[in-house]
Amino acid sequence: LVSRCGINSAQLSSLRGFPAISKRLYSVHATNSNLRYNKKRRTFALAGGVALSALIYVAYTSQSRSISSDVPHKKEQSIGGESEPVTLLADEEVNSRLRSNQQSYWINKGTGIYRYDISQLPSNNPIEDNHSEQILQMRSSENNNNSKDDLYFFGIYDGHGGPFTSAKLSQALIPQVAKSLIKNGYNDTSIQDSFVQLDDEIVIQSFKNLFSNPLSKENIQNIMPAISGACCLLSIYDSKTQDLKVAVTGDSRALIIGQDPQDEWYVKSCSTDQTGDNPDEIERIQKEHPKEPNVITRGRILGSLQPSRAFGDYRYKVKEIDGQSLSSLPDYLKLYLRAQPRNFLTPPYVTAKPEITTTQIDDKVKLMVMGSDGLFE
Repeated sequence: LVSRCGINSAQLSSLRGFPAISKRLYSVHATNSNLRYNKKRRTFALAGGVALSALIYVAYTSQSRSISSDVPHKKEQSIGGESEPVTLLADEEVNSRLRSNQQSYWINKGTGIYRYDISQLPSNNPIEDNHSEQILQMRSSENNNNSKDDLYFFGIYDGHGGPFTSAKLSQALIPQVAKSLIKNGYNDTSIQDSFVQLDDEIVIQSFKNLFSNPLSKENIQNIMPAISGACCLLSIYDSKTQDLKVAVTGDSRALIIGQDPQDEWYVKSCSTDQTGDNPDEIERIQKEHPKEPNVITRGRILGSLQPSRAFGDYRYKVKEIDGQSLSSLPDYLKLYLRAQPRNFLTPPYVTAKPEITTTQIDDKVKLMVMGSDGLFE
């Protein structure tokens, strides 16, 4: 099934009142093929998946381009035997479902990014995944002028075990990271510390509050983001330095697409999956738990969780708080909790600390694509 993740120029103009944009076509396709660039049709193709949580498509160029939607239509068909018919949806219905959660935004402030587009395709209800975007305006003190330098934030939160962790991240992560960057400087340590601090608030602090007052409805609600989990992918673009920092906790991915000095198109990954299949992650976790041969089994942490880094997921991180075992909580609270995985001996096994890459963005970089594993797998 092929569908272009976007809307045409007339639709885009009617949405936000923007002027009609030019007819040079660049579009994103969700297909079953590998990532490729087709010069004749000027399209980008992406390996698609039914569990796409969020696709953020960011253009790093000052030239306006439209997004095409001229997909040929086919009639609805049914295949299979009489007992178990399988319905093939018409293209109109496929497009409607793929586009039900799409959004497009123009920025075009002259500071490096002129638009971004978002699409989600839920694989469950309620959707467990979330996203957030924010532009932080910072006035430059150089020469005592009033020029503005912008920090662009784009986040994808791929939830599992419920929507609570991803919802929490969509509200809290960018403000926490931005505060840390302003206070401690624009560096990797500031980002990593803010990730770890937020996860500590989600897991450790929420259970401390619950032990202090187990009858509080607010405290019960606040442990929900600790019980579920979420991978996180956060990209930060500094318009002053033209640095792009990509922080990944889990297995969502970020790509940049551009042209080399010979104008040949290239694709570069800005992230590495943090999972039980990653040799570096396997080595790290085994060193942290040297006497536990089953710490990673079948590419999963304790044979259960595939991401080796995530927010929430308390049952891979704690079994007691300040000397109080979680098993000592009242029975009515245990209804919310999940059983510990096998061989749960020396937590934590999972961390929210991200791996970070930094890429210099020049005029040859045209696009960035961010997506959950539902897209890339």
